[in-house]
Amino acid sequence: MKTLVCFALVFGAFACSAQTTPKSPIVLHASRMLDVANGKVVTPGEVLVEGERITAAGTSVSRPAGAEVIDLGDTTLMPGLIDAHTHLFLHPGAEDLQTVEESVPERTLIAANAARLDLLAGFTAERDMGTEGAGCADVAVRNAINSGLIPGPRMRVSCNAVDILGGHEDAIGYNPAQKVLSNADYADSAEDLIRVIREQRKGGADFTKIYQTGRDSLQNGHFTTPYQYTTEQLSAAVNEGMRTGGDNASGRGIAVHATAEPGTGFAVAAGVSSVDHAYQMSDATMKMMREKGIYAVPTFAIMEYFADHAATPERAERLKA
Repeated sequence: MKTLVCFALVFGAFACSAQTTPKSPIVLHASRMLDVANGKVVTPGEVLVEGERITAAGTSVSRPAGAEVIDLGDTTLMPGLIDAHTHLFLHPGAEDLQTVEESVPERTLIAANAARLDLLAGFTAERDMGTEGAGCADVAVRNAINSGLIPGPRMRVSCNAVDILGGHEDAIGYNPAQKVLSNADYADSAEDLIRVIREQRKGGADFTKIYQTGRDSLQNGHFTTPYQYTTEQLSAAVNEGMRTGGDNASGRGIAVHATAEPGTGFAVAAGVSSVDHAYQMSDATMKMMREKGIYAVPTFAIMEYFADHAATPERAERLKA
């Protein structure tokens, strides 16, 4: 069986863990390599690693004095993968219950292990879209990776997501007397959004994730989802993000969880950086996204996974629909 080997898998222990930097250069040799820049597979493929950096890649690379050559045989080398929408603090199972049953320290350890496993799966960069109630614990994971304490991808993190009272991530359906906490930080106005963004940036967040739609419903074949913020409110959030250097190209802007209209259109009109999930958007919204350079981050695969692993046949049918 032919195997794909990401660059991260082979030298990740050098670049992403607390081990000492190797003194000798390393040449990785494989039967093939995916040349992304030119859109083709080249034969053979070689990568030169010096210290913590890839310094050359192609069908053949120079072999500095003392270089160690690792022959990977009948494999295909490829660059590290990027996942633009992850949740390291969640795992398969009942998401609403794990945030109640598992402590923040336990969830942080789970997230650190998830980061390690993602690196070993070939992901060298990830964008974590909210800790689901663990505050800015993702900042600690990111910093531990950056300092070499634990292995993991390069991380962009957002602390908690932001939501309205009674919104998509609030603890709806539980005994109100138990005061089950929301998985997001509350913000019910433009002023609240600015305050929460400032608190999270102070805590180390790279960007801000806001729930703009939800919860979704499917009735008589019609998909609907209520919006949570107006264009004016989201514009205030975008401006606050820009004040901290977060335009659309910076990676420090405003990302919205948005699945359908009209909420997605409101967010795009405000000039957010990305629309995550993006299940059903109007032609006008998509045209505006193209004009403004706003990214769509679809997550169709996870919905397929949820449908295949639903707790009941009824829920499986709903998710498939």
